[in-house]
Amino acid sequence: MSKRTRTPKIEKWIKEGRGSGIGSDYKPWLNIQDVSSLGRSTRLKGIKTNRQHEFLSDLERNYFYLTEYSNYIIDIREQFPLLPLEETMIIAVELGLKHPTDPKTNEPIVMTTDFLLTVDKGEGLVELARTIKMKDELLKERILEKFEIERVYWKKRGVDWGIVTELEIPKTLARNISYIHDYYDIQQYDAYGNILNVDGEIAEENPIRYAGYYYDKETKNYYLEARYYNPNNGSFLALDPHPGDDDEPLSQNGYSYANGNPIINVDPEGLKPNRIHYALMTGLAYVVDEIVSTFTDFTWLVLTVYDVIKGYTDVKKAHKQNLTVQSKKIIEKSKTLKKQIEQIVREKAIKAGITVFKRSFDGAYLLSKFGIGIVQGARDKYFKDANCFRNGARYGKYVVQERLH
Repeated sequence: MSKRTRTPKIEKWIKEGRGSGIGSDYKPWLNIQDVSSLGRSTRLKGIKTNRQHEFLSDLERNYFYLTEYSNYIIDIREQFPLLPLEETMIIAVELGLKHPTDPKTNEPIVMTTDFLLTVDKGEGLVELARTIKMKDELLKERILEKFEIERVYWKKRGVDWGIVTELEIPKTLARNISYIHDYYDIQQYDAYGNILNVDGEIAEENPIRYAGYYYDKETKNYYLEARYYNPNNGSFLALDPHPGDDDEPLSQNGYSYANGNPIINVDPEGLKPNRIHYALMTGLAYVVDEIVSTFTDFTWLVLTVYDVIKGYTDVKKAHKQNLTVQSKKIIEKSKTLKKQIEQIVREKAIKAGITVFKRSFDGAYLLSKFGIGIVQGARDKYFKDANCFRNGARYGKYVVQERLH
């Protein structure tokens, strides 16, 4: 392949050093502004690498938290390019697959692996390549074709490559690590968030500081979504509209931060959590979760019926091929698959299909879910942690995850 297959943009990025370096010197091939993402893009400062990381989805971010937590992983390189471009193009040709191209220019693009990890388990350094993808995406043929090119690329280098889905990334663990991650540089602040030390250019430019709050360099105050907070005197600039709890005198001071105890408490919204509001939001979260799970059941049912139809179609095609050796295999496989799927459909249609439509149109059922959510959201078991969430919606989602998932 000629070097001319590379576009000027690719050449420019290579000269910029993208995709090269290790540790704090590594530069990701893709930055979040370079691509459109289906999920939320995130930038985070790495504890192990002491540099800014670029993530194109929540799933990538959550996996990053797990790698930060691991004692064996010593370096994390995200959005790692499969260079040279010519090599993946050759692999695609050998496999009889279409190489990924830019949808606008139709020019070949540099493929990337989501994570290249350097691991040390006491027997020398080993590299692991990991691609992050939602499990449902693995049903798409084009996705699997791209993964096959990626797999062969790493196999030629003797690097272990694998796919990680949401099933291998515990949400609760990732969330808990994220709380710790935000406080990792706690030694650079005092208990109330006064800055004691700013280390490096990234830290100086990053407005997300103490406890994940937005820091205004001009006023030297933190913005906590509802109010501004002054770390010098440990108080807010405006009164909390929530009067506080009768049985908790410290909460009745409408200006104090974290009830005067920032070592134990956080105040992410700048507001004291309102139990009634949070309980109502939890009720709504229960209803939303039920609707989503209902839709998922219905979608699964539709896909299953589709598989049955496809099985019959395969049989029909095979008959038209005059019963060649290949067609006999298709017939046998399709018959077996058809019988298995038909059995599944019969069982699931009763358990899932009928229930799906009943839930969809039964307002009383959803109302009962709403009531259950309110009761659970108001329980002390969960509300005692309400300060740890930025708003009622996140709190409701937390209760749903703890109770239902």
